Amino acid sequence: MGQAIPFIYRNLLKGNKMKDNHINDDKSFNRALVTIRGQSEKLAILIHATALFAIAQVNEHGNDGFAVRLVDAMGKKNRAEAVKAWLVHFGKLKVSKGVLSYSKRKDINATNLDKWLEKADATPYWKLTPEPKLRETKNYLTALNNLLKYHDKTANEKREAGIEVTELNTPLIDHIRTLVNKATPQPATQG
Repeated sequence: MGQAIPFIYRNLLKGNKMKDNHINDDKSFNRALVTIRGQSEKLAILIHATALFAIAQVNEHGNDGFAVRLVDAMGKKNRAEAVKAWLVHFGKLKVSKGVLSYSKRKDINATNLDKWLEKADATPYWKLTPEPKLRETKNYLTALNNLLKYHDKTANEKREAGIEVTELNTPLIDHIRTLVNKATPQPATQG
């Protein structure tokens, strides 16, 4: 594999510029993946443990500060919204106008605090709110329509330039055009 264009990124955590990292070949890319894989696992476990402490504090003492500080520390990265949903699910918390705060929940009380904490521990945030799957949509009708337009445009340009164009598959092109026309939704007529 040829050398890729160097990709330079800076880690600007807490405003401190850290060493530039250059990803410009397979080896450096693979090293970066190993680091990302290892660090993301460690970070997820750390977030889960921290969130369990925040749940214990809010459920037992009504102190929502730990949960608020955790979500604030995560910023807009690391699936903060999933953690927030997890905190609300297992804790005496609510989200109102985007702000996480204490909520009096009657289903969480002194007699079942341990059970709620056990449930929270058994269901980490990444399992309660899984990452949405990446979906790709293919529109072959549009692709075929664009192919026919390209065919018509190039053939007409060549003819206008005085170049003789010999169509080898005219019946096939006509058949595809008929299929595309039948499958293309027609705009509603007013009347």
